[in-house]
Amino acid sequence: MRSIIHYIVFMLFIACILSSCRSDRQSDDYLEHAESLLDQYPDSALIFLNKITPKDLSTGEYARYCLLMTQARDKNGLPLTSDSLISVAVEYFNDKKDLDTKAKTYFYAGRVNQDMQNAKQAMEYFLKAADFLEDSKDYKLKYLIYYYLGDLYLNEGLFDSALKSNRQAFYYSQLLNNKGYMAYALRSIAFAYSGKKEHRNALKYYFKVLNILPKSDVSALAILFNEMGIQYNHLKDYSLALKTVNKAISINQDSAKLLYNYFVKAEIYSNTHQYDSASYFYNKTTHSLDLYTKTESYNKLSKLERNRGDINKALFYNDSYLNYRDSIESKLHADMIIKMQNIYQHKKSVEKIQYLTLEKNQQKMVLYLISAISLGILSLLASILLLYRSRKERQTRELELVVQKEKEESQIAKARLQESELVRIRKEKELLEKEMELRTDFFSRLNNITFPFLSVQEGKEGYIRLTQEDWEAIVKNTDAAFDHFSVRLAKSFPELKRDEILFCCLIKMKLGLNTLSSVYNLTKDAISKRKERIKKNKMRIEDGRSLDQFLADF
Repeated sequence: MRSIIHYIVFMLFIACILSSCRSDRQSDDYLEHAESLLDQYPDSALIFLNKITPKDLSTGEYARYCLLMTQARDKNGLPLTSDSLISVAVEYFNDKKDLDTKAKTYFYAGRVNQDMQNAKQAMEYFLKAADFLEDSKDYKLKYLIYYYLGDLYLNEGLFDSALKSNRQAFYYSQLLNNKGYMAYALRSIAFAYSGKKEHRNALKYYFKVLNILPKSDVSALAILFNEMGIQYNHLKDYSLALKTVNKAISINQDSAKLLYNYFVKAEIYSNTHQYDSASYFYNKTTHSLDLYTKTESYNKLSKLERNRGDINKALFYNDSYLNYRDSIESKLHADMIIKMQNIYQHKKSVEKIQYLTLEKNQQKMVLYLISAISLGILSLLASILLLYRSRKERQTRELELVVQKEKEESQIAKARLQESELVRIRKEKELLEKEMELRTDFFSRLNNITFPFLSVQEGKEGYIRLTQEDWEAIVKNTDAAFDHFSVRLAKSFPELKRDEILFCCLIKMKLGLNTLSSVYNLTKDAISKRKERIKKNKMRIEDGRSLDQFLADF
């Protein structure tokens, strides 16, 4: 019965493992498949990503999922209103060595912040992404980075930076030989020149776009002709402006976008004082579904009727303009309101600086007088300061000389002290050596008197029998001559037995192998081995000295 239960538990365990592996494998397959679809079929990629349960993913898989989900939402044109997903990917891939993936992660972090209208942070992410791709041949990602970076610069009014970024984007679009990318980059360059009020340069790049766009892309051509008409209008070449906008109208198949063409056409008629025609087209654009276009159309109509002297119509259009403007303001998000407040504060700061500049110009004569007086006072203070500094420097030099002299005297005293110390150490060493010689001589004489038979035996063969009294005398002599030698030895090396301490006392007596062999009735080889054994196993002496050398110094 127990074996059946074990078998069932084992099979359930295996089933769980297989199920888990299948789930992990399925999630990984979804990630792989979604990534393969992203470029051409982003909507299908998003469907596969939505099938994944994030809590079942490992840390690395979840980071990859967060990156792919952000890409899919961006490519499907969905708003990127939160950085919660891409932050996970940035944190994970930031420590990895895969620079291409790291660059892609930072690029999409930039896209998220761009959609969240956090321009500064978006720029930082795009620039970091570009740094990671410095040696890469991923020209597509490089193009996207510089294109969107240029877009940010345009929105912030940094037109020179926008030109530089979009020229980089155009360079990579040429390497890719992608005419669509080329057209977008060239159009952004034209926007930048338009922002710089260099309308002829803007037109030059619009013509380059015109040469790239296929004639079949009527929607893009209509937009292009409309923007070119705006440039001609700024250049006051109204005939060409009208002709170009009419081209846009003739091919535009989108009724909503057609109203943008009418608005530009109304602007041209207004600039040429053809108020009836301008009023006609402005009235058309008031039907636009774009709240901004509708609002601006009523504003233009109000100004136009005021110029024509029809105050009642001007007031009517102005009321409509104000109503729609209020609608726009009510729909602004909190972040846009904050941004407008920042712009307002910046504008106030600029105005304040201008006011202060004007005020300073009005007080120029007073300031010149104050400057002259101040200069005289400063000259006087400078003279006093120079005198004070000269005196201070002289005092400092004198103090430095005193300090230097004291330092030299201190070094001389220190050198003498060191010399005295060396002499003292040398004398102490000589005394110790002399004492050791006396001790050794005394020990030798004592042993010759106490054990004459040992010195007689030296160099001969034959057994020597030592009595208990002899051994005690040997220890007593050794301790007397060498400061309790046996006691210190036992304390320093507690593993030594009594007979081994006695053996060491004989070695301290400097008895040769023959004598030791006679005392212990052993061969000289056996005596040598015993010495080695005591040294290594009992005393743990590893400094290369023999037992005889060690005990002689002990």
